[in-house]
Order: sequence, then C-alpha cells, then structure tokens
Amino acid sequence: MENKLVKALLWILLICFYVIATVYVGYFISHMHIKNTLLENVTYIFGELLITVCLVFLYRKDFKGKFQELKNPDGNKKIIYSLKTWGIGLLTMVIFNIILGIFIKDIAVNESANREVLLTHSLYAITTMTILTPICEEIIFRLSPSKMIDNKYIYVLFTSVMFGFAHVLSATGLQVLYIIPYASLGAAFGLIYNKNQNILCSILMHSIHNLACVMIVLFL
Repeated sequence: MENKLVKALLWILLICFYVIATVYVGYFISHMHIKNTLLENVTYIFGELLITVCLVFLYRKDFKGKFQELKNPDGNKKIIYSLKTWGIGLLTMVIFNIILGIFIKDIAVNESANREVLLTHSLYAITTMTILTPICEEIIFRLSPSKMIDNKYIYVLFTSVMFGFAHVLSATGLQVLYIIPYASLGAAFGLIYNKNQNILCSILMHSIHNLACVMIVLFL
C-alpha cells in the first residue's frame, strides 16, 4: 500500500512539473518579444521539446526495447488492435461531440483554443500537437498511472476521467460536459496501453488522432 501511495504522489508531482514547466516556458518566451514569426515558432517548439525530453528521460526504462517489440511478429497485432480501439474511441467521441454541440451550440473550449493556435502559430502547433503533446500526455495519463493501479477497469476509468478533466480545466457552465467525449477517447488510449503494455502504441494512436484533427482544421 505504501508503495502505491508513493507512486501516486510521484504522479501528482509529475503533473505539477509538467503544468508549471509549460506555463513558465510559455511565459518566458512570450516576454522575449521575438519579432520573427518563424523564430518565435521554433523557440516555442524548443521549449516544449525540453519538457518532453525530461519526461522521456524520467521514464526511459519504459521506452527501452519498445521499438523493437513492435517489429516482432506480435507487433502487427498490437498495431491492428490499437487502430481498432482508437477507431471505436473516435466514433464515440464524435457522437458525444455532435450531441453536446446541439445543446451547447458551441465547440469545446480546448478545441477552440487549439484552432486559434493552429492559425496563429501553425508550425509550433502542428509539431506539438502531433508529436510532443502525445508523448507527454501518454506518459502522464497512461504510463505513470499504470504503476499505481493494477485493476484494468479502475485503471481505464481513472485515466480516462483524468484525461477528460485535463481538457476541460478552463471550461465553464455546460462546457464542462465536454469531459465526456474527451474521456471516451482517453478510455480508448487506456485500453490500448493496458492491452499492449507498450507506450509507443498509445502514443502512435494519439499522434494519428491529433494529426487527423489538425488536417481537418487546416484543410476543411
């Protein structure tokens, strides 16, 4: 029990580190008053990259051998399972988004913020949303909690709710209900990691999902 409590505390500290580091890096760069748009984008990317590298370093043992694992005969099965599970999660998310959109008559605050960043800082947004953010979020919401929760169902429920909650932190009123579609997607990622025990699988699906969202915003 004590070991689980220690791991739970470490998870909370991990979240605190990620939030504080992200806020302070963004604050520092914004006050550099960089005039060149490209340089500003690259600077923001570098800041996010440093945070991502720190998280990967902390959990480097969990990444060891995972690339090779996907090259083994069972690797294709893991990828296929991951794609199917993500597909179900995506469909569920879309359905809930449509239903909530009818009643709330607006998209999620998080989605609105992402669209704004995509249009104002495209290079930074595309890089972080499709590569860096999936890595960080899968470490925080899937990999780290797996070390303190043994039960599959509790693990999936807990991680999906926390994932959903993290995406509606700035929401108010009925906007908070968008935790449901985000949690649905989070549940899919949780099942993917729990089944495969390979963090690269959930990172890959998360990246594919975000890439699809980026393509829709930019080209549709």
